[in-house]
Amino acid sequence: MVGSHLTAAPDSKSKILFDMNIEAIRPNQVMKPGGKNPLRALLDEPEVKSWRTLMAAFQTIYRQLEKALLLEECSIPRFQILFFLYFEGPLPAVEIAKKLFVTRGNISMFLKRLQLDGLIKQVRIETTQKRPFFELTKKGVRKFEGIFPLHIGRVKRLMPPLNRSFLELLRKISESPSLSRQNVTGAGNGPE
Repeated sequence: MVGSHLTAAPDSKSKILFDMNIEAIRPNQVMKPGGKNPLRALLDEPEVKSWRTLMAAFQTIYRQLEKALLLEECSIPRFQILFFLYFEGPLPAVEIAKKLFVTRGNISMFLKRLQLDGLIKQVRIETTQKRPFFELTKKGVRKFEGIFPLHIGRVKRLMPPLNRSFLELLRKISESPSLSRQNVTGAGNGPE
């Protein structure tokens, strides 16, 4: 694609991006700070600024919460599984995998470790599914009830309250990332 000059695009904003002459960009070329880079203009797009800011905030908060949970011998995935089983369980492995956005193979590894630690157990529930469900053991309930209030305290220290319309916007994005901007714009976008 180096040296190409693309012109077809579905809308005017995209057309501007496609019309950029990217001839100056070479594969594996490292741009010097302040140097001319036609891709740098993409970073100034409002949607890209929003995404980068949201990701930076997420990563900062995630790292702080993970660091504290690890001191309690609980990784974020382990905490999430305990959370879902405490508030929504019992659940089959497939449902837990969907909630954590991981493969069934990955969730199997997490579930086996939790079982070995005596925090969860398999149970049979009469459904159309033949696969086992998982629920917390008494030890798992005690573990979760011991760390959850501390975790919520940390969340409250790290997160400002966001207004309802902004939370609704984030919910819509998380439920359907392909939503058009027309369906989600107009919502408030900041703290109360």
